[in-house]
Amino acid sequence: MSRKAILVLALCFLLVASLPIAAGANPTAANNVNILIVSNAPGAVQEVANGNGQINWETDTVEAVGTGVPSANVHHPAQSKGSARRAAIVDAQRNLLEAIKGVQVDSETTMENLAIASDTVKTRVSGLVRGARIVREQELPDGSYQVIMVIKMYGHGGLAGAIEDRLAPTIPQPLPPISSTYTPSVVDNQYQYTGLVIDARGLDLERSMGPMVFDTEGRVIYGNMYVERSYVIDTGLVDYASSADTIALAEKGQSRAGKNPLFIKAVAVKDHNRNVIISKADGDAVLAASSSTGFLTKCAVVLEH
Repeated sequence: MSRKAILVLALCFLLVASLPIAAGANPTAANNVNILIVSNAPGAVQEVANGNGQINWETDTVEAVGTGVPSANVHHPAQSKGSARRAAIVDAQRNLLEAIKGVQVDSETTMENLAIASDTVKTRVSGLVRGARIVREQELPDGSYQVIMVIKMYGHGGLAGAIEDRLAPTIPQPLPPISSTYTPSVVDNQYQYTGLVIDARGLDLERSMGPMVFDTEGRVIYGNMYVERSYVIDTGLVDYASSADTIALAEKGQSRAGKNPLFIKAVAVKDHNRNVIISKADGDAVLAASSSTGFLTKCAVVLEH
């Protein structure tokens, strides 16, 4: 055999020998594929369920990933895939339930607190999880399967409906009176404001389903007690804006606060950083502006953070 032939055979041997090594270099890599939806606003996403779930406060969704492997008793490829998919769904539902527990309802209470205290809430949430949507799924190279399941916070089939008694009263209270010392500016008199945008950037605001806005005198300027329950259940009290895109939409008048929002700067946060404080003068300006268009009672509020 010529030297050239020997060299070719040697190279072929090395190539074949390297294949199983390359495939087995990281045998768990395929199992660790993470297909959770990636947000373009890291500040909007709260990781929960040991990294298997997340709460997205910009899209108002809770999502979880589940992984399943084929049953050991199944050998047909189609049946193996089906059994792995079913196992992934069960795992995703388990992780979704765990993720939901981490949702902050108000400054003091989580969904887990409510589920522990109320069998009704627990039953409702379990039903929502069973009906959660699969929004993405894939079979992995090793035969395992992954799915992402998502549940909405608001609207039909959302979390808010499961805790409606906690989120809003049956009959809303009237807004507090405007201070007798308040004098509206010329600008305030000329504009019909469509909503409220509060800039709380730089204050480490934490998110919840039931944030409140106080003034520096302790008045509650905005909260669930002033809003029709249907609005709270359908849309939530506020939209949170943390990405450049959502903040830009609010600035351009393309958010839930409408085309002509009143812009206010927050001065502080309180109650575990989940409630916002604005000045007394701004509190009066908000109440005065809402008195003519009613935007507060329609949840036309955006919190930038």
